[in-house]
Amino acid sequence: MTVCFEDYVVPFTLTPESFDRRFRREGMDMEASLLWYEADSPAAIVLVSRRGWTSRVAAMAVAKPYRRQGVGRFAMQRAVDDAAARGDRSIVLEVIEQNPPAIALYEAVGMRIARRIVGYERAASPGREEGLVEIDASELLREMVRETEPGMPWQLTPETLAASALPTRAYCLEGECFGLATDTPRDRFVLWAVFTRRSARGKGLARRMVEGLVHSMGGKSAFTSVDVPDDLAPGFFAKCGFKEMSISQFEMVRDF
Repeated sequence: MTVCFEDYVVPFTLTPESFDRRFRREGMDMEASLLWYEADSPAAIVLVSRRGWTSRVAAMAVAKPYRRQGVGRFAMQRAVDDAAARGDRSIVLEVIEQNPPAIALYEAVGMRIARRIVGYERAASPGREEGLVEIDASELLREMVRETEPGMPWQLTPETLAASALPTRAYCLEGECFGLATDTPRDRFVLWAVFTRRSARGKGLARRMVEGLVHSMGGKSAFTSVDVPDDLAPGFFAKCGFKEMSISQFEMVRDF
């Protein structure tokens, strides 16, 4: 995977440990995933996640010596054909908006842009002590299933977040607002989810949760994954001091 993503549009590094944490959460199907070699040299990779009647291309790349030779289209067509043969009803993926050749490749195998998804980042600040209580992640996810809207991108669904484990931690504020975040060895942390029970919305609890998470992480900068629908609460992120990242993605889909 590291070889195939060499000189990618954004810097790419991966260790066995980070590979396991990421793709275990995403529901990767080892049997459905595809690797191509020429002799002992990696040529292309398509990692496939699956849930129910939906497949997702979790990662797709072609090694430098084999680019611009039709290998990418061949690999993607194989993934699409395999999904149809399994009886899947759709195949989805995310592609960086600032990567037009990749978008054209996916459109060539019948995929269409469904929506734009973005990421947010916030500079380091002290935050505030808000009395957050750490809870078991499974408790947060039960609340998430009941209280959040369906149809979230793959990375932010309860099914994906349900596989979270340390160093990802879940928090509760006043029994009504919930947050999920991952600390990192660097000077920033990942904010995966913040939501409030419907009955308690409009009281500022979610903003307090963000400030409390920042405080609990030692005032580090914060960022989300680039998987937030661009029409999902942009005003909330702005009020919490976040700015949209320069990199964005399109979610693409093909129905069968």
